[in-house]
Amino acid sequence: NGLDLGKTNSGLLQTFKVPSDSQLFRAGVYLAKIGEPSDLYVSIYKMGDDGPEVQVSGFTIDHRTVGPTYEWYEDNLNGAMLYKAETYCIRFSCDEDENNYYVFRYDSNMGYANGIAMVDKVETMFADSDMLFRIGRELP
Repeated sequence: NGLDLGKTNSGLLQTFKVPSDSQLFRAGVYLAKIGEPSDLYVSIYKMGDDGPEVQVSGFTIDHRTVGPTYEWYEDNLNGAMLYKAETYCIRFSCDEDENNYYVFRYDSNMGYANGIAMVDKVETMFADSDMLFRIGRELP
């Protein structure tokens, strides 16, 4: 199962909560590419009432490092604090091109209970699914 980014969706995000106050050091996503899309921007945001509100951290994945088969792509973050009482999201964006785009794997069994996958910020929820992502954290 896959959601495209860049072909029909200009942005994807997955909301999440942390079980305790934590520092954020690493994030990753399970994806593949079709053609030669632009670089992929990965951002961590604190969610507000209308969607992503405050950027907490982020990094860029060079499109040349992503292959045509699904793999994990990860990078380091800035060690920002995430708080148990807040909801966050990992957001992905790139230039739109119907022939060159990314495909993200998702779990249609909603394997992650504390979040939901969304496309184009919060305009459309991708019901009953979770994107496959990793968060590397360290307890304070």
